[in-house]
Amino acid sequence: MRKREARAEAAFAARSAAVTYSSAAGPREAPRSVIANGLRFAYLESGTGPLVLLLHGFPDDAYSFDGVQPAIAAAGYRTVAPFLRGYYPSDIAPDGDYSPLTIGRDVLALIDALGERDAVVIGHDWGAIAGFLAASLAPERLRRLVSIGIPHARALLPTPRVIWRARHFLYFVLPWAPRTVRRGGMRYVERLYQRWSPNWSPPAEHVERIKAAFSLPGRVEAAIDYYHDVAGTVLRRSSRRVLLRPTEVPTLAIEGSEDGAVSPKTMAASAKHFRRGYRLIVVPGAGHFVHCERPAEVTAAILDWLASPLSRS
Repeated sequence: MRKREARAEAAFAARSAAVTYSSAAGPREAPRSVIANGLRFAYLESGTGPLVLLLHGFPDDAYSFDGVQPAIAAAGYRTVAPFLRGYYPSDIAPDGDYSPLTIGRDVLALIDALGERDAVVIGHDWGAIAGFLAASLAPERLRRLVSIGIPHARALLPTPRVIWRARHFLYFVLPWAPRTVRRGGMRYVERLYQRWSPNWSPPAEHVERIKAAFSLPGRVEAAIDYYHDVAGTVLRRSSRRVLLRPTEVPTLAIEGSEDGAVSPKTMAASAKHFRRGYRLIVVPGAGHFVHCERPAEVTAAILDWLASPLSRS
């Protein structure tokens, strides 16, 4: 077992060295790793105190919380930003399972693997979906939930406007989608940032890091498989029931007014699907990547909410 673990650690170290993580401030901290739900997850950790998980979405990675994580850690929390399953340098799922229920179980397994009983979960995009599913599976394990840019599944009515905004879900089912994402130096990634956050241009280093990670074998396929696996969840009655279950965890939702992926109206319509309180904050002028665009405002909103008594507002 020790030899197997040593080989796994060596393989993880080799993966971590394959992409250079740096910023204008210098080299970034190298990711740590932990085994959860049968996979090795890379993660970035800062601070001490109650656990706060920061879960990224597509096409980002754990570093997308760079503008948020330090301040939350400084406020007295142990912040852990994992790279979701399939996202470099975390493991690619050998069974190809990226279903919503599985990523929800990943969240619960990460809490266990990090030695904690419960956590605050802050998720953006697919990270928010993972948070919702974790809350549906084991609400007692989440103290509070923050959803950035994603509504409750029950609020997603298939209107033409909703379908148009979420057309990437349909596109990613096509077999040639991974080739299209890689084509032309991965211009698709740049176009996605522009479409979803029209008033923001991500730093070049941010985009280049994402492109470098997606250029590695199997990484684009893994990210796209998240979208593939939604259909199976919806079609199976047992998993659909969990997906659509009202949320029993107090939830703060943060949305940009110019989000090109999700309408603020849809986020507002989510309120009736939360049993223990739902608060929506809309950041004017921001888009889907609101935590990257306006990190100070998002962090202040999160810390204010975490410090406040639970309410039903």
